[in-house]
Amino acid sequence: MAADSIDDALIRRIPAMTILDYKDIFKVLGQEARLRVFYYIYQSGPKGVRPKEMIEELGMNTGTLDFHLKKLASVNLISVKRAGISSTYSPVRSFPPQLITSLKECYGKWGKATGSSGFDG
Repeated sequence: MAADSIDDALIRRIPAMTILDYKDIFKVLGQEARLRVFYYIYQSGPKGVRPKEMIEELGMNTGTLDFHLKKLASVNLISVKRAGISSTYSPVRSFPPQLITSLKECYGKWGKATGSSGFDG
């Protein structure tokens, strides 16, 4: 799907007076690999997902995944829980409803980043 059609769909769903509030989120989600990481984490729900699973499922190396996780955390799309040397990443549940609705519409056909059911949250 072309970036223009994604942006158009998102803009139609989010009130114009608040669109600038989301510009940093759009910028972060504008990179396909990062969007897939976010999508995978979002699909995991509150239980979260460990980096090892994301590396295996998404086929990314550790450095690339770490870079994308930091970007997603920088705009508060995900949170991390640390227990010793282990980390679990979860979606932050304070997403604007219009943003999630738009992402579901744009990317619902992806499945769970690797091919299972849609954006079930």
